[in-house]
Amino acid sequence: MQHDRFLRLISVFLCIFTMILGIAVFRNIRAVEDENAITRKTTYNAAALVRRELKNLQETEQETIPDTTQTTPDTTQDVPTDTEAVAKTSCFVLREQDGILCVFDEKGVLKRNTGISVRSLPDADRASLHDGICVYSEEELAMLIGDLST
Repeated sequence: MQHDRFLRLISVFLCIFTMILGIAVFRNIRAVEDENAITRKTTYNAAALVRRELKNLQETEQETIPDTTQTTPDTTQDVPTDTEAVAKTSCFVLREQDGILCVFDEKGVLKRNTGISVRSLPDADRASLHDGICVYSEEELAMLIGDLST
């Protein structure tokens, strides 16, 4: 009789233990799924931000770079002007302004406000932004903004 009672107690204990273990596993799976969903959303938002910034910069470049070809009555020839030479050596400068990551041209004129809070960045990145980070192409700029936004 006591042996049957002992077996019943063990059976009840095993059932309760199995249920607790199942709940713990389910919660863990749910937490991982939630974390993956947040990661996918963040990655998507960062990619969309990079695409938007690249498009905005391309539009800005098209608006600000004048036509550098000069024609003569006898021949047509491309003659690079000083503006084109400067454009090849110019850079975009990433700096913090009012707690937000912004893009400036080499003369310090604000080109774009990225909307990325500098507070969320690591200390090393914030220190670099204090002096300004210079990048020489739109692609490099887009990649750097994407890295800083994640």
